[in-house]
Parts: sequence; structure tokens; C-alpha cells
Amino acid sequence: MAGVSPDDESLEAELLDLGVVGEHTSAADEASSRPGMSRRGLLLTVGVLAAGGLAVALSPRSSSPPPSAGTAPPSPPASTSRPQPVTQTRPLPGTRPGWELCALGGDLLLRIHPATGLVVDSQVPRVGDGQVSLVPLRRGVLVRPVGPGPGYLVPDGGRTVVLSPELAGDGTVLPGPDQDQVWTAREQGGAEMALVEVGTRRTRVVVPVPKFATTGPMTDGAGGLLFEGVGGLYRVSPTGKLRISNAIILAVGAGTLLTLELDSRGSWQTVIRPQDGNRRVVPVPIGPQLPHGVLSPDAGTVALFVVHDPTGPMHISRIGLALVGLRSGLLRSLDVDLTGVAGEGSLVWSPDGRWVFCVDTTNRLVAVDVSSGAVSLLDPRLPSVSQLAIRMGS
Repeated sequence: MAGVSPDDESLEAELLDLGVVGEHTSAADEASSRPGMSRRGLLLTVGVLAAGGLAVALSPRSSSPPPSAGTAPPSPPASTSRPQPVTQTRPLPGTRPGWELCALGGDLLLRIHPATGLVVDSQVPRVGDGQVSLVPLRRGVLVRPVGPGPGYLVPDGGRTVVLSPELAGDGTVLPGPDQDQVWTAREQGGAEMALVEVGTRRTRVVVPVPKFATTGPMTDGAGGLLFEGVGGLYRVSPTGKLRISNAIILAVGAGTLLTLELDSRGSWQTVIRPQDGNRRVVPVPIGPQLPHGVLSPDAGTVALFVVHDPTGPMHISRIGLALVGLRSGLLRSLDVDLTGVAGEGSLVWSPDGRWVFCVDTTNRLVAVDVSSGAVSLLDPRLPSVSQLAIRMGS
């Protein structure tokens, strides 16, 4: 993340340092705890809204040998028991067709059509328990571990196959500006990102990773790339154009960013940065987010991960979710526990902005009605999942 000078006192004056999950809690901290959100969570203090950081641990990947490239992966052992597939779930009221919710589990991919309730269950090899690239394509879904190991393509109506080297890359795979394109990481005398056509495997654009980047790549939600590091925020367009700004990412939407920036007087501001470049300040100060929040499709609301007071004999902090109106400043805390699973890809908005879908602490798929704040399981019969993505055009 873009660094902030430790001697910049204006930041401390406006935004509170809320710590990270799992850090040591002093006796003084514990003595001052109150039920609900604490200074380590999401605060509304003297008109300031601040959210704490969150460290997400990555588990070791599976060491199983990969199947041969271009062939279907082997079936799981006969002793592996999988739940009976759910082929139909409840349709979401008022939801129009034209998109689907992709949910990745341990050895399966669910493609859920909220307008009709149809569920398509595809078997995929396990790609480990750490970070995974889950990228919807025009005619399928790409799955690849961010760490070592093969990636897979789950085509519509076909069998899962191993990704070709041109598509697999050396790590993160991110969506391009078109559903037939993906960004892949490459190492050729230095770190590079390549924009590749899925069908032809032809490289369209190759861009170097910014020299002073420390975090990324991340998607900007519109086919471009984001990096953070020394000097601020680096944004690479789908054509390879690099733009640098003195900003810290708070949340990402469909090409729109919510950032924390210093103005000409040295004051910190929350800024909306749409693709057209017409930035505007919003009257809701928000502290740095890790994982980043997620903007609604109209960029009017942001979903933020929040840290609640430590509870129980082990004084464990619980991770929750809040929706914050960027015009009104209204905060709504949602009744959902995301402890241990909150991270990139664990939360998505529906394209119409009416629903938020997330993975809860028990790896169940949760649906949040944005208008009412009601939280419920999409279907208790659905298997456990770990990562979500929205696929358009279904």
C-alpha cells in the first residue's frame, strides 16, 4: 500500500490507527472495550469514519501432481464424498436475467442464476486453500491459484481442462477489458503483465510492473490494473497507459476507485475517481482499508470490512460488514460474521446494486438485501464456498 510519512501529523489528527486482526491487545485496551464496534473497528468519532486493517493468512497449497496440459483432470478418489448437487435455489425477487454469480468451493464451481434460481455445478480440481484467481469469461470460468500450481478452464457445457501456458501465467490472473481477454503475470528479465486473448492465446499488450510497486496487481474493475507502492497509486489502462497519483485505495468498483488523498492544504480527503477522470470529494472520511472495500455499481455506497470488539475468553476480534452511503454518510452494520474469510473476492455486488453476496465465517454463501439490510443464506443446501465473482451476459 502507498506509504504515509510517519511524521505527517495531519493523518493522526483525522484518522485513527485501528491496528490489525490478531495483534496483541494490551490490558488498557481490553479495559476500555465496549460492546459493539471499538476503536479497533469502524468508528464514528467527531464525524470521522475509520476502518481497521485486516491481515489474511494464506494456507499452504495442495501438493498433488497436476494433470497433463490439455487433458481433463482426474476424478477425485472414490472415498471423497460430495453433497448432492443443488440444481435449483430460490430466485431473488426483482432480479433480472443477464448475469450469474460464480462461487468457488474446494473441488467445485457453482454458477448460480439469481433471476431463475438455476444452479450449475461443475467439478474442478482443488487448487489449494490460499488466494485464487477466479475470472469469469465469455464462454467459461478461469480458476488459478495465485501461488504455485496449475490453473484450469471450466468451459460452459464442457469438461474442465488445464490452462495453456499463455493463459496460466506465473501467478495472478485478472480480468481484461473484454470477457475474451485476461491479464497474466510474466517474468522476462523483469516483472511484466500481459493482456492475452483467451481464444487465440495471442498477446495484445505487455506492460512492465511499476518499478516501485509494493502491492498488486489488482483489477480496477474495468479491465485495467492497479498497483500501490512508493510514490502512491499506479493505474495501468487496458492499452498500457500508466497514470500515477498520490492516493491510497480504499475501495474498488466497476472502473471507479474510492481513495484517500491529501489536498493542497495537507488535509486528508475521501475521493471518488471514476474512469472519466472527474474526481470529486465525498463527505465521508474513511481510514485505509485492507482488504479493500467494494463499491456499489453506481458508486453511491461502499461495503467495508469492519473489526468488532474482542469477545470471549480468548479476546478474539470478530470481522463484520458495513454499508456506508457516500452521499449521506449513513452507516449500516450488517448481521454477518466474516471472521477468517474476509478478503479479496469474498464479497461482490449484484449488477443492479440490490444485493451484496459474501462468504461468511463458516464458508456459507450469504445474500444481503441492500434496501432492508436483511441477511440470509442464499440456500442452506449449497456446499461450502470460498470465493465469488460476477459473470455478465449469462
